[in-house]
Amino acid sequence: MKNFFTLLLALLITSSSYSQISELLYDIDWFLDSIEIDGVTYSAPSNSEVPFVTLDFSKTTPNFLTSICNDGFGDIISVEPFESFSFPDGLVVTLSECVDPDNVIFEDLYFNTIFLDNIDQPFEYFTVIIDNEIPTYGLFIMSADGNWAFYYDKVLSVPSNELGAVTIFPNPVTEKLNLQFLNEMAFPLHVSLIDTSGRLFFTETIEHPVSRHQINLKNVPAGLYFVQIVDDNGGRVVKKIIK
Repeated sequence: MKNFFTLLLALLITSSSYSQISELLYDIDWFLDSIEIDGVTYSAPSNSEVPFVTLDFSKTTPNFLTSICNDGFGDIISVEPFESFSFPDGLVVTLSECVDPDNVIFEDLYFNTIFLDNIDQPFEYFTVIIDNEIPTYGLFIMSADGNWAFYYDKVLSVPSNELGAVTIFPNPVTEKLNLQFLNEMAFPLHVSLIDTSGRLFFTETIEHPVSRHQINLKNVPAGLYFVQIVDDNGGRVVKKIIK
């Protein structure tokens, strides 16, 4: 598979006939909500040193720019047949240093584990409408090793719930998916299931406080999905599942 992507990328560069990156990416300023590394979710920092983590796509070089304490930037091209992009000349990360130790750890996970460790293969992406009324858009970027980063098109007034607020099992799931709420959450909770094309499969509201809730996925096709849980205070948790 790696050789296939390498050959495909070489053909794209040689022909200079690059397919189009989604226009929606260019039209929106993105703000990182969370990343998932080996099944563990980390919320983006929100503090005096790093109030938020940004991501911008541009039609002029560099096409890709994301910032924490350091900037990570590079040119991207679209890769078919997936809705994916690749860095033909790599990703450059500047040499500034965070002071806060938590920011240092998060920045290493974000730049190195998500992007640099996968820089020789395409990154799949898709967008989804989280809220039609405002509206609110979400963006998933997935690396070749299955880790991912999740962004919104605005800075949320309430950050994502911290790791451990929700546990989802079993994963992979065959029929019944259990949601276990470990911390005190503000009910009602709004649960959404989204596939990797950005399609919203269903939404469900859990009106009253419970410690566990079960979702029936019997009629959901096999594949990779994201479960989003939003509490009444606007706190959000996004989990990746496989069926």
